[in-house]
Amino acid sequence: MKKNDYRPRVIDRRVEEYLSAFGAICIEGPKWCGKTWTSSHHSKSEILIGDPAGNFQNRKLAELQPSLVLEGETPRLIDEWQEVPPLWDAVRHLVDERAAKGQFILTGAATPRDEAARHSGAGRFGTLRMRTMTLTEMEATSSAVSVRQLLDDAAVAPTNSPTTVRDYLHHIAVGGWPLLVGASEATARTYLNGYLRVIVEHDIDEVSGATRNPRLVRRFLHAYAQMTAQPSTLATVMKRARDEVDDAPSLPSRPAAQDYLDALRRMMIVDEVPAWDPAVRSSKRLTNTPKRMLADPSLAAVPLLGQGRRGPPRGTASRSLPGSTGSPRS
Repeated sequence: MKKNDYRPRVIDRRVEEYLSAFGAICIEGPKWCGKTWTSSHHSKSEILIGDPAGNFQNRKLAELQPSLVLEGETPRLIDEWQEVPPLWDAVRHLVDERAAKGQFILTGAATPRDEAARHSGAGRFGTLRMRTMTLTEMEATSSAVSVRQLLDDAAVAPTNSPTTVRDYLHHIAVGGWPLLVGASEATARTYLNGYLRVIVEHDIDEVSGATRNPRLVRRFLHAYAQMTAQPSTLATVMKRARDEVDDAPSLPSRPAAQDYLDALRRMMIVDEVPAWDPAVRSSKRLTNTPKRMLADPSLAAVPLLGQGRRGPPRGTASRSLPGSTGSPRS
């Protein structure tokens, strides 16, 4: 995407703040949420490590001599740095050497397995979590009233929202993916099925460091999606999966499910909301169970629970959005 086509994001202000405070920043988030586009907007030079289209030599160069790919005008974007984990320490050393702010922007769609072996980057790196686009970022609704205004106790003038229930259903089905802004639900269904297929058939193996059964990974995600926005333990998710099938071989084991969950967390495909811990006079928290969320509601609505799947799991009825006749409709 060209810089002059950039669509502003809420995170832009935080990126500028972090660049003025840290020698390097790391923007993390699920694949295709817009990390590279936003980072490129804020950078003056870049090198793409993870892009297979013509950038194989960039990865090899980074593996052979990480310092060579760090040369360039700053802020310099290092895209998908986790493909070559030694880049992290190379950036840290150069930040220490230059003693200047805003030197590098690193992006990553997964946390490396050897995270514990590398330096934390405390004092050098600022880490930002990026998610898919909001309705305001997609210009699908007005920003006349914001959460920041409400929290700042600012005077907020009442206003009508132009977004209808049908609009919300459409945006749930299409999601907040930058490449799908303005897309039809049919286009989104094709995109999301392909996105999920890459996750379960390729990425989870690469991130977890072991070969995973795509069918079992998909079944785990299907059960997980049914618990969207609900506080639930892993045992609850597994029970939901067991309730829908008769044969045990169709289900992942508990240890395998934990491995799937750990890998999906590192890929940021799952996005859990921590349990609320109010300041109450009690020796125990009200709950320890996080709410189970996915990176974008469209993943649950279409490829996992909707008609976008290749048929429902055995023993279940296919789910779709209200008004659906073969595909989600708004």
